[in-house]
Amino acid sequence: MIPLTITPNVDESPWKDLNGECQELGAIERIGRLPRGTESGKSTVTILIKMPDGKRYMAQTTLALLRMAMTAIETREAMEKANDN
Repeated sequence: MIPLTITPNVDESPWKDLNGECQELGAIERIGRLPRGTESGKSTVTILIKMPDGKRYMAQTTLALLRMAMTAIETREAMEKANDN
């Protein structure tokens, strides 16, 4: 399994462990699914990130982990909106 840490609110729980390691923010340029991307045949999702200097990096996780992350983030956002009302 591809490890993935989910942080539903980075303002409340900043990624202090990076210690300034990431100085620039890239833009997600592409996202795509690779059927049977894992050895066990599960789908993976690949994201292409373009940095300000033009370099491109790819990152990958399983579709299941991405869904779980998005569900956690969307749930947290819905809770925060409900509390604002």
